Amino acid sequence: MVKAYNGLSFIVKLVLQIFLGYFVSIIYRIARLLEKPELGTVIGLILSFFGVFWIVDLITIILTGKITILA
Repeated sequence: MVKAYNGLSFIVKLVLQIFLGYFVSIIYRIARLLEKPELGTVIGLILSFFGVFWIVDLITIILTGKITILA
């Protein structure tokens, strides 16, 4: 799932992040955690439940084209 999301175009990722960013952040980090368990991803997942990372993920999508911080 992570590869499928990363393969989407920039515009699709940006629209998903703007309208469904809260859910996209949680689902992305869960999928990433199942692929490769890391402490940073667990911390990012916990913070995503509180909505902290919606803005951070939006900024990283704009700057780098993918979710990078704590993922």
